Amino acid sequence: MLLSLSGICQLQAFTHPSIPFTSDDLNALKANLNKQPWASGYAALAADSHSSLSYTMQGPFATVARNLNGTGVNENLTQFENDMTAAYYESLMWYFTGNTAYAQKAHDILIAWATTMTTLTGYE
Repeated sequence: MLLSLSGICQLQAFTHPSIPFTSDDLNALKANLNKQPWASGYAALAADSHSSLSYTMQGPFATVARNLNGTGVNENLTQFENDMTAAYYESLMWYFTGNTAYAQKAHDILIAWATTMTTLTGYE
């Protein structure tokens, strides 16, 4: 609950900034996986190496840095981005196929990073 300057309570819905699909969007996508253009998009997702149950994690690492100290040097950033992409794609594959092995793979990637990474740093 948030208070406005006038003291009147205002409720605001939370929208996660990095989830591009609502459950309605996902349901619509799933319902149309055999129709174009959804079928070709799904085929591309399923063919991507990040979507594979045989995807091999590139991390986790304790530190990830982007543009370290303004030098343009990255530390473990590519590995982090690839593993996060895999976790996302694996979760989509679970949703679309119902195969819980995809959900487990996404879970394992996220837990490995969450229990290892202690520093995320860098500059824009």
